[in-house]
Amino acid sequence: MSLPDPRIRAVALGLAVRSGHVLAESYAASPGRAAFLRALGGGIDFGETGAEALRREFREELGLEVVVGERLGVIENIFSYAGEPAHEVAQVFAVAGEGIDDWPLDERRPVLDSTQGTTAGWHRIDELATGGMDFFPPAILDLAVGLSRLVG
Repeated sequence: MSLPDPRIRAVALGLAVRSGHVLAESYAASPGRAAFLRALGGGIDFGETGAEALRREFREELGLEVVVGERLGVIENIFSYAGEPAHEVAQVFAVAGEGIDDWPLDERRPVLDSTQGTTAGWHRIDELATGGMDFFPPAILDLAVGLSRLVG
């Protein structure tokens, strides 16, 4: 995720919650950076809605067709990645679908368009909430906790 110029990036992120777990992309540790999780999704292209972008991203990343549900919130995230400043505004949506709903909780799958060899899988929300691993954007964990209370 190279960010060569100082722009605000619009992204759409999907939040799938099931049985106290949240679906996330896992990034391995690297020099100067601990391992972390990130909500699945990505950039919104010009002329594309957030929901359209999210459906496209899940096809590209996991080969899944998802149902995009309610917009859960909008999160602004100002951070540094690989030593470079970054700024994104993320629309966060609930997502579901056959490929997500029947995905085993203990299974990790490769993210198809990843240049870093990332995987996606379910992670226990209670462990993340107690500092088990950083989850980005940071405010998304609060949304996952709230959604988990609604869907179980």
